[in-house]
Amino acid sequence: MDKKNNYGTTLEKKVSVIFYVTGLIMSTSSFSMAFLSAVLMEVAAASLFSMSIIVIALFFKGLQNYKFCKIVVLYIVFIFIPFLYYRTGEIYGLTPMCFIILAIFVAFIFSGKTRIVFSVIMTIYYNFLFITSYIVTMPNDVFRPSLFSLVSFIAAHTFIEFCAVLLTTQVLNAYKANQARIENLADELKAKNDELLLLSNTDALTGAKNRRFFMETLICELEDSKHSSNNLCVCLLDIDYFKKVNDTHGHMVGDEVLKLLTKIAQNNLRPSDLFARYGGEEFIIMLARCDITQGYTIAERIRKCIEKTPYRQDLFFTASIGISCLEENDNIETLIERADKNLYVAKESGRNRVIAEMI
Repeated sequence: MDKKNNYGTTLEKKVSVIFYVTGLIMSTSSFSMAFLSAVLMEVAAASLFSMSIIVIALFFKGLQNYKFCKIVVLYIVFIFIPFLYYRTGEIYGLTPMCFIILAIFVAFIFSGKTRIVFSVIMTIYYNFLFITSYIVTMPNDVFRPSLFSLVSFIAAHTFIEFCAVLLTTQVLNAYKANQARIENLADELKAKNDELLLLSNTDALTGAKNRRFFMETLICELEDSKHSSNNLCVCLLDIDYFKKVNDTHGHMVGDEVLKLLTKIAQNNLRPSDLFARYGGEEFIIMLARCDITQGYTIAERIRKCIEKTPYRQDLFFTASIGISCLEENDNIETLIERADKNLYVAKESGRNRVIAEMI
């Protein structure tokens, strides 16, 4: 099934651009504040940057630009947030909380084995930051935490990141499963609608198109033929002495004769032609881009095949056919009416024959 881009409309694109610009402004503001006081950066790292990640990532994911989206997230994960970490009080500040948030976005942007690999790398990378800041930058700090506190902090961070990634994965999997279920239901609904449409256009007994569908198609084809100056023929076909077939052999056999005639006619028509059941034992054929001579040839071929194809050894049947060709002032009623008159002439002339205008 073709899937439309959620950002396909002009309004949605404008909204996305507004969000994108807002995200860039937030990112730029946060970067500038990195050189100011630690208090301001506490807020910037924990709030503004989290919002900008959401905006930028979702924007590019919505536009199906996954590569750029991943680059933005990886830049923030492995370069910018670690920089903020050293600028805002290291493990004393709120910046480490951003690591947990980033774990969620890494799990959201990536999938499969790539998600696992980047999550593990990110966890190891951030734990390395904790250790280096503890050893290198805080050796003489009176508020330096104990080694046990550091280990506990790293363990808690690793566990929380693992839980965040696991939870995000479960949510995404549930969402994808639900989306797949919705798409399957939509496909099933479309298939059912197509089936209903087919049934509404098809004669239940013979499998030919029904009268309603034929008339709707003929109206369109008639208008097209008039505008393009193409020829168009209509044939009315009636089984000779069909009542006798029903009375002698039964209605079940009569139904089978109708099915056999449908098969014979459809096998002798072109893909552009349309064969339909008009009513009872009467059928109608539309021959598109076909003049009266060509129409007569096709109708005569169908008549001969019917004559030579018995339902069974003791049951032969024939058909009479009347043909009309589109004229300048014709409408659908007059076109079919002339074909019906020619069918009447065929029956009055002895049946099992084709009667066409000017033939």
